[in-house]
Parts: sequence; C-alpha cells; structure tokens
Amino acid sequence: MQVEPFQINFMVGQAFAIAAASCFPLLFMSVWWRGMTIQGAATGMLTGGLLALGGISLTSFSNLQWINLEVHTVGPSPDSYSV
Repeated sequence: MQVEPFQINFMVGQAFAIAAASCFPLLFMSVWWRGMTIQGAATGMLTGGLLALGGISLTSFSNLQWINLEVHTVGPSPDSYSV
C-alpha cells in the first residue's frame, strides 16, 4: 500500500485562503457600509468561501491531470521556451 506524503504547508495555505475569502467581504463591508444586513453578510461569506473552495479544487484537480487547464492559457506555451 502506497501513501503519498502530505504537503502540510500547502494544506494550511488552502485553509487560510478559504477562511480569508469568506471572512474578508464581511469585515470590509461591515466597516465601510451602513446598509450591511445579516442576509448580505451571510451571502458574502458563503459566496467567498464557495469561490475559494472552487478555485482551490480546480487547481488541485489540474495537478492530478483530471482537468486540463493548459488549453485555457493565453500566450506562448511554456514548452516553446528554450533553456
């Protein structure tokens, strides 16, 4: 049975990215906008968290070659550079 080693720094970075993306809209808008409501706060936290989770999932699955993101790149391919 083969077990892949965990990249703990990468996993902690992902957790902080999700936490920051879900909490930042609430903190920013509650300080600067008087019309902030509970529904708006919940929507902002949910949207930020889901978008961060989606972005992290997309990049994690692209590393596993399940999703080919190279098709969506703009500009010259990295293979065209000679070293």
